[in-house]
Amino acid sequence: MKKIIFFSLCILLFVGCREDEPLLPPSDNSGKSLPMNVSLTPSTTTTIQYGSSIKVSWNVTNADTVRVNGKSVSLQGSVDVIKDTIITLTAKKGTEVVTKAVSILTTTAPLQPTITVTGNTNIVYADNTTISWATTNATTVKVNDSIIATSGSLTLNQLVANKTLVFTVTNAANGTTTKTITVNVGDWKTSTLGLLTQGYWQLSSLKYYDLNDDLSSSDVLTPEQTYRLFQYKLNGMESVTYDRTSWYTGGHWSVSGNIITEGSSGRTIYKLDENTLVLRETTTNIYEITYTRILSY
Repeated sequence: MKKIIFFSLCILLFVGCREDEPLLPPSDNSGKSLPMNVSLTPSTTTTIQYGSSIKVSWNVTNADTVRVNGKSVSLQGSVDVIKDTIITLTAKKGTEVVTKAVSILTTTAPLQPTITVTGNTNIVYADNTTISWATTNATTVKVNDSIIATSGSLTLNQLVANKTLVFTVTNAANGTTTKTITVNVGDWKTSTLGLLTQGYWQLSSLKYYDLNDDLSSSDVLTPEQTYRLFQYKLNGMESVTYDRTSWYTGGHWSVSGNIITEGSSGRTIYKLDENTLVLRETTTNIYEITYTRILSY
């Protein structure tokens, strides 16, 4: 009898220690298996702005396995979504399966920004030009890194060198379009302002003519008169002292057509080229002043 009991105990121990025996599912104190609890947030279709993101999270309890879009994941976790996506969560416990899904939609991508730039991009030396622009689908516009209006115009005054403008247009999704233009400035020799403002002028003769344009007389120039230089500048006039050690401002000037005005004195530009400037002022006779260009001194 004792041998039978001992043999029975050995059989029970052997059966209870088998390695392939499945684990029992979670249960309460009564021995009943606990139900799965599955949550997915957000739980309904959600729309986000184009270019932004949303966090989709899940929390699962009492499950054997959890998969999100076919990939095995932990019971709790999250994923960032930035485009149209369906997130599908599948939780299993034994033969029980719970599936939840949520759709994430993005708003339509903003249209690519555009810009149109117009204006005279080929000007004579020291001339002005106005550049205008218009945009579509733009939230910000910059020219050479300075913020400007989404449409408007810009006047460039007295350009003496080529000028490049880079327009950058940005939309709500940070998409950009760039437009580059260059205003080309002609050689100073082709412009009245260019010919007047290059280098320095040295007095070379003073002559008087009658109203019939016959020479009446001419002045003998002193060394001080011939040694002094003056310069037309775009923002005024300057003269150098007799010993050429310092400059002084001689006031403003302007030119319209072939008339140059210095202070209250208006004179006709009788001749102007790369080397010579001849001015005439007519009252009871004709007063003619001739200058010779000096590019450096």
